[in-house]
Amino acid sequence: MNKLGAGAGIWIHNMQNDHACRLNFRCTNNMAEYEALLLGLKLIKGLGVVRISILGDSDLVIQQMKGNFLTNDLRLRAYRGAAVEILNTFLES
Repeated sequence: MNKLGAGAGIWIHNMQNDHACRLNFRCTNNMAEYEALLLGLKLIKGLGVVRISILGDSDLVIQQMKGNFLTNDLRLRAYRGAAVEILNTFLES
């Protein structure tokens, strides 16, 4: 968090081209991490991707998405639910 608020970015690489986005708005760091995850998932779904690999630097979000940590905050629970819903549309490896 800095004086401008929380921020997050995504970078999506495929064989044809790269996609990058930056989010910049007032919210918690964890909310920004989930926003970036959702933006990336929606973008790659729109590209017709069927199998993905996700990397992140937020241990909390990663552990919540894996189901290792409880998601107590109602806002984060909603973010996690939306991300899980999209993730369930991709093929498992």
